[in-house]
Amino acid sequence: MIIYLCTAEAKKMIKIIFISIIGVVCLAAARYSPVTVVNAHPSAIARCLADNLSPYGYILDLHETDIPGINKEFTVYYRNGAYIAGTFWIANSMTIASERIVGMNGVSKQAYPIFNKSLQQCATRLSIK
Repeated sequence: MIIYLCTAEAKKMIKIIFISIIGVVCLAAARYSPVTVVNAHPSAIARCLADNLSPYGYILDLHETDIPGINKEFTVYYRNGAYIAGTFWIANSMTIASERIVGMNGVSKQAYPIFNKSLQQCATRLSIK
């Protein structure tokens, strides 16, 4: 009877620890992988992001992708061009609407505030037009 209670308690504790770890990982992923809806053509979104990031010295490499549903993806390099600061991707809406979903991937902690600010500025500016 005592062995059974210990086993049940151990299982309960393992579940709590596992759920806590998953929660922390999900929160961390959401913090560095935001997605924003922008009502504009992919080329206009890419141009706006490029214009907003260039004053900070970031170098942009825009290219088409072969991933279904992803219109454009561009890699952003640090000022010297040697290291990747992160990637933006632009995807079609899940509905028939003209809006696009814009996300970031692999953004470094130091570049994140600038990337996020640029993305939000573009979302506001392009959605007003």
